[in-house]
Amino acid sequence: MARTIKLAIKEALEELTTTDLDTFCFQLRDRREEPRIRRRAVDDKSLLEITDLLVSTFTEQGALKVTLGILRQINCNQQAETLDSKTKACMDKGDPTFRRISDRELEIKPSQEALNHVASQLLLQAAQSGGASVTAKKPEEVEAEAKAQILSEGGDLSNERLILSRCKIQFGNG
Repeated sequence: MARTIKLAIKEALEELTTTDLDTFCFQLRDRREEPRIRRRAVDDKSLLEITDLLVSTFTEQGALKVTLGILRQINCNQQAETLDSKTKACMDKGDPTFRRISDRELEIKPSQEALNHVASQLLLQAAQSGGASVTAKKPEEVEAEAKAQILSEGGDLSNERLILSRCKIQFGNG
């Protein structure tokens, strides 16, 4: 687990073959979005220098986005997935993600995940129609599951907001 996004980017670039790294640098120079990277900024530079260039030009989160995009563009999908999974905990602070329709309008229809959850709950209720009741988990169990999920993602257990974001809310009769 990488401790920072910058370290994870460096590790991802280390995994590339020489040809893939050259292609990565070519695509980095060929980007059409601002800020642009000049040829002399990447030619004959070490992995550490390229990593520093990415972070100093785009910020850590921007460098991650650019690196993931280029890795996928040059078909280094395994390296992109590894980088994405290593940096998930660095990016996730437990804040909710809101889906937007436009700049000022939130999407309020249920997500596919919510629809799938409702369907699974209906199946569970149908299976238990014999009168068996479902008991709610104790708060300690819910918190332990949340902490286990954070550990599996390589997250920070001292971040209480992150822990709360992973707790599953239980509904129903007590």
